[in-house]
Amino acid sequence: MRRYLILAVGVLVLSLAIQAQTVNLENWFQEELFGFVVAYPEDWIYQRPSEVTVVFSGQPGTAAYHATVTIQNVASTRIGGVFEDVMSVVNDYKCQLTSAVAEIYIYDHETWVWPLENGKELSGIGFKAEYPFQGDVFKTSQVIFPHPNGNIFCSWAYSAPKEDYDDYVDIVYAMFDSWEFTTPAPTPNGSGTSYPEATLTHSGFDFSEGTTGEYPTYDGEIIFWQPGAATHPDYPRDSGYLWWRNTHLDNVNYASQTKDMGAVDIATVQEVPAEWDKSPLIPPLLVGHTIVAKCYDGYVKFQVISVTADESARVKYWYSPDTTFAEGTPTPTP
Repeated sequence: MRRYLILAVGVLVLSLAIQAQTVNLENWFQEELFGFVVAYPEDWIYQRPSEVTVVFSGQPGTAAYHATVTIQNVASTRIGGVFEDVMSVVNDYKCQLTSAVAEIYIYDHETWVWPLENGKELSGIGFKAEYPFQGDVFKTSQVIFPHPNGNIFCSWAYSAPKEDYDDYVDIVYAMFDSWEFTTPAPTPNGSGTSYPEATLTHSGFDFSEGTTGEYPTYDGEIIFWQPGAATHPDYPRDSGYLWWRNTHLDNVNYASQTKDMGAVDIATVQEVPAEWDKSPLIPPLLVGHTIVAKCYDGYVKFQVISVTADESARVKYWYSPDTTFAEGTPTPTP
């Protein structure tokens, strides 16, 4: 299981005196909602714990899995947020850190400037922190800088066990070098439909109500094995994969009623598919994939933002009482 401390918002900071060595970054992260593009290593992954947050890390099972680069957009007062300037964001992060960890050491509060390869620069305020967590001492470098649109602040954070911190600094520097703002830059709320989010667990969930439900009227639950208990040839049970089970909605055959639509934009899925995935080839919940599922009182499509080993998945979703997903009036967010 990944060992990391959730500190409400992720960010990244670095030692500015060291020049980055050449690092090849083969992959690019670019989503219109975020208002930037950034490169990351070919053997790294990313997850989306929320609509305004992206977390990069090494592959599960590697030491780099515990080295994370977290980027988050934070709303300013111009668009309904609570932060007027970079310093107010920095102060809030420090308060979050000291509230979350009693034995934390925060230091190197300083103005931060990073020249980009395109001739421009990122400028903000940064600081570092060290804290004990699950038997290790972790080190975090954090910086906050404004987006050119004036509506949001960008928060970067590089965190790793202190003993491994220097092993990945060059990757972090190279990611900074690749950074570019996109034009026009969006706000954290993006444009178009605002999808509600939910954390799905074994306790079940009711998408029409936007809350944890109760058997037998909830819409399904998270399990560690493929519905029906058959063995998937590519995704063995009890190996860190999670499935959405709604077999209780079929009181005749008790068959799963889900369909993995693939790694597609959730907005492009407009109708319930004609067929469901069938055992033994029902895929688990894969990050970035959009799933359509039968509900107790309708249908839902949800996109997997992140999956954790403690039997939970974070998703954004859209519920419909019929077989058409017509994004017009957003589903109320609980």
